[in-house]
Amino acid sequence: MALLLLMLLLSQLAIAQSMPEQIQQLENALTQTSDEEKQAEIHAKLGVLYWKYASQSSQAAALLEKAIEHYQKALQVYSESQFPQDWARIQGNLEAAYLNRIKGIKADNIEQAIQAYILALQVFTKSQFPQSWARIQMNLGAAYFHRIKGIKADNIEQAIQAYILALQVFTKSQFPQSWARIQMNLGAAYFHRIKGIKADNIEQAIQAHTLALRVFTESQFPQDWASTQMNLGSAYQDRINGIKADNIEQAIQAYTLTLRVFTESQFPESWAGAQMNLGNAYLDRIKGIKADNIEQALKCYQSASTILTLAAFPLDYIKLQQNLGILYFEQESWAKVCEIGKEAEQAVEQYLAICMSEESQVKALAMMQGLVAQHSMALAKLKDYQAAWTMQEKIKARFLSQSLWLRQIQHLPIDEKIKIEIERLRQEIVQFQDQLRQKPSLLGDSGPGTEQQHYLAILEQIKKLRQELDEKLDFAKTQFPIESVADWQPERIWQQTWEQKIAMVSVQVSDKGALLLVSCPKEDHIVPIWIPEFTEDKLIQWANEWREVLFRLYGDCLTYSLADRATFLQRVWHPFCEAQQKILAALGQEFWPKLDALLQQHGVERVLMIPSDVLYIFPLHATQFIPESSTQAIYPLERYTIAYTPSLRLYDQICHAPKPATPNKDVVFAEAPTGSGLDPYFIHQEALKAKIQEQNFTLTFLQGPQVTPNALLASISKAFVFHYYGDGSYDWQNPEKSCLHLANEQTLSLQQIKSSLENHPVFLVTLGASETGMVDMALEQRKQFVSLPGAFLQPGTQCVIASQWIVLREETCQLFNEFYGELFSSSPGMCPAKALRNAQLKLLRQEQAISQAGQRSTIPLQPPKYLQQTQAENTLPKTLVQEDASIESFMSTAKPPEPPKADIPITLLPGFWAPFYSIGNAFEEMPGK
Repeated sequence: MALLLLMLLLSQLAIAQSMPEQIQQLENALTQTSDEEKQAEIHAKLGVLYWKYASQSSQAAALLEKAIEHYQKALQVYSESQFPQDWARIQGNLEAAYLNRIKGIKADNIEQAIQAYILALQVFTKSQFPQSWARIQMNLGAAYFHRIKGIKADNIEQAIQAYILALQVFTKSQFPQSWARIQMNLGAAYFHRIKGIKADNIEQAIQAHTLALRVFTESQFPQDWASTQMNLGSAYQDRINGIKADNIEQAIQAYTLTLRVFTESQFPESWAGAQMNLGNAYLDRIKGIKADNIEQALKCYQSASTILTLAAFPLDYIKLQQNLGILYFEQESWAKVCEIGKEAEQAVEQYLAICMSEESQVKALAMMQGLVAQHSMALAKLKDYQAAWTMQEKIKARFLSQSLWLRQIQHLPIDEKIKIEIERLRQEIVQFQDQLRQKPSLLGDSGPGTEQQHYLAILEQIKKLRQELDEKLDFAKTQFPIESVADWQPERIWQQTWEQKIAMVSVQVSDKGALLLVSCPKEDHIVPIWIPEFTEDKLIQWANEWREVLFRLYGDCLTYSLADRATFLQRVWHPFCEAQQKILAALGQEFWPKLDALLQQHGVERVLMIPSDVLYIFPLHATQFIPESSTQAIYPLERYTIAYTPSLRLYDQICHAPKPATPNKDVVFAEAPTGSGLDPYFIHQEALKAKIQEQNFTLTFLQGPQVTPNALLASISKAFVFHYYGDGSYDWQNPEKSCLHLANEQTLSLQQIKSSLENHPVFLVTLGASETGMVDMALEQRKQFVSLPGAFLQPGTQCVIASQWIVLREETCQLFNEFYGELFSSSPGMCPAKALRNAQLKLLRQEQAISQAGQRSTIPLQPPKYLQQTQAENTLPKTLVQEDASIESFMSTAKPPEPPKADIPITLLPGFWAPFYSIGNAFEEMPGK
């Protein structure tokens, strides 16, 4: 209570004193007392004052640090046991400071805020302190909503749950303002929600914002009213239910109302944001004359551009340029789209030069991705298809180089002086941008010694320091330096694939549909395919459904981990396969028919897929479609040998990586690490061993406790072919931590793989484990390169075969028996992609016979490690399919039959046979004897 009384007294004094004077008075009082409790009281009040002062000053970053420092000192005295209420209240203040902190890594600051809120809830319970409990729940909701770490979909769900809990106390009748603010925040959370049905989420967002407006009226709460109108406009603009034309009209009305409060003179930033949103709505408008709507949109964008400058609001400026690109795209002004694209891409590069935080870089690169999609499609409309493809590759190469740079930042020693100096200058940029927000007219002053010149000078300093940092990291010697992105041209690899009779398919998806650029070997040129109905919204929806299916599989695997094969297949695997197939059939029917017609016309048999956006998470070889001249659905795998590469730049690098004059002839099988619950399997396959040795290859087997990191890396570095059979896991929260699980609970990380193989590229790596080929599903293309296959491919491994989801033990063993039987056959032209295709086709047609042979246990290799940790009591049984003669009988070394005709029904769903796919130079043929 003493702290509360002091704060009330000081709040009265504050009426007659300025905030700096209050701070100085308290700082003096702090030096005049030695009583710890009184010092703690003063520290707590100083924390509050510095926090309030930060919101009014251009020195916000430094003032927030002061607030955090004083809160932490107060907590040294106010323990949870002796001063529970004061301790909890300061925890709440501390979390708010961390949530708004400018210095440090934003993701870590938010984590500290969440932790502080959780601690405060230990004291402020709903029963004893309902108002404090509800306020913390409201703030916790905001922290989860802005959280960077973790899975975004789950974070938003936690935010929604926290807001709903807060509404149990903050009712409209008793706490109308708090109730309305929660409704506004809840509306934003539902608007951005990933889980659930999008149409329903938007309806809930509209309802929540409409409820908030019952309290936030224009006369009593003008700013809150205007902000809610802005959010309501966004919800109506994206609304799925109702008549679209009417929804857009309501969005325009809401944005127009917003501008009654958010004027250019009083709220320049909010005014500019409303102008940009209003321009977007006019651009989407259906009613009225289209030319007039576009003209109105252009006026709104031009108005916003006076405030949203590159210097003051770099991300908003880039978004505005992207919107202008959409406008010119609507006008079919292709040259103008290209011009805007170039300017905006330069702006992104300039912004990236001052970004040291990963989250800022992610936002900027995501915007660059949208800009590149527009630019690429505009070039295709101008029929410059090679330039369009080069533009698509540019963003992929940029993502790759950025992921490599971030990886080096994390794993290599960096001169701390450089990091400190960069951070100091970055803070100076932030402070300068704060000044520009308060006084946009500074941008117009371009005379000698002006703020504008000061800003540009800081930019130059940061660029020089970043260059010095890159040199310290030896970045200039990496395989994909940023400086080479713009210079690289794909003509060499196009020519090579034409000669090899490989059709390459590069895919770009936007809200205007999909553009497929196909390199046709017969014509020696690039052919475009436009699929207007294959939109970005559809792709994101499929991706969300795909992720839900996989998450449901994880839970079901744990629930039925001890079930026999028949029960497991009935309760878990068949429902998973059917849900998966439903998505793949819808996607395939949109994606394949036009492409298939072109490939058939050119007699193509081998296809290299280069998917962009989130297409890389789908097994395109296992989608289904009905060919134009047929009524029977088929799988693409039945017609084509398909391989994948995340980027043409990476494919070029792999194909032309230095190769030894005399290829190594070692084949290494690493099997069943201790603790995996598996038994060695492939060492017992005598027919397969004989076939490999017939081709003059040397076989090495590592088993059980021998499968250690050191032994594995030593074996890989001298292997021609390396196969791993064990457990793998993908880390959803931090893809960098994805790994292979080895003996004695050891792991092999991405960084260990990449570092050890820098000078020892392998021809082929096969990863016979769950999730070894998974990549991030958070719709961030940058993370497409952060994966186990990427760790092997970047040092120069020619081809990696890995899995896109949890796999079954029996099918995995059979698949790779068939695969290696094919690979080491004497068939001419055998390559990993073709061997995998033949093995998958054979498995596809033999499964029914295998299922009828007996009820052997077929359980996934292992669930993800984080699931094992949270539900340890339900871990999967550590037993492998028992050895018996029936398994050996299904391992045929004979050449598989030809792919079935389209009218032959296929009974086995892709969930069984399709998880493994080949990445990299998978068409490179095996050397003969």
